[in-house]
Amino acid sequence: MKTIFGLIVALSALFPPTVYSDEGKRVDLQLGIGSSHFEQRSDGRPWNQKNYGVAVQYVTPGTLWGKDVEYCATLGEVKNSEFGQTIFAGGCIRKTILKVPLGEISVGAFAGVMTYPSKYNPERKSNDLFLVILPTVTVSVGEKVYLDATFIPKVKVQGNQGSAAVLFTLRFPLKQW
Repeated sequence: MKTIFGLIVALSALFPPTVYSDEGKRVDLQLGIGSSHFEQRSDGRPWNQKNYGVAVQYVTPGTLWGKDVEYCATLGEVKNSEFGQTIFAGGCIRKTILKVPLGEISVGAFAGVMTYPSKYNPERKSNDLFLVILPTVTVSVGEKVYLDATFIPKVKVQGNQGSAAVLFTLRFPLKQW
């Protein structure tokens, strides 16, 4: 994890202050905080629901089919639900669907690649890559804090049952620091 954290810090340092232009581009620090699973494991072992991790996310506004959206590129690492270190990289798109005085609610999707090593399944190696497309919901408090909920479907992967889950992360724009 120290190697990935160092890489994330180095990558975030590559974005000069000019990236925070009037167009709304920014670099966010994303922290994994936990997950909630919809079922128990059939073998009685626990899910890890303390999914601590760190990522850097480059965010830029854009349009899709004439509608304003937000695009992102993400690189990070998180302790997964089977107690392994997942490394992920990909992109996302988000569309604001509701604006309220305190912030916004957005829906979107993350698409990318990830590893998913498992303490429970030694057949799954730490360098096995999985392609993912995952739906997301984001709730913002102003432009200072973002709570992301990523929905992970139930998937049977290399002999393990799996469970549908929601992964929660917090994002903080680095431009404010």
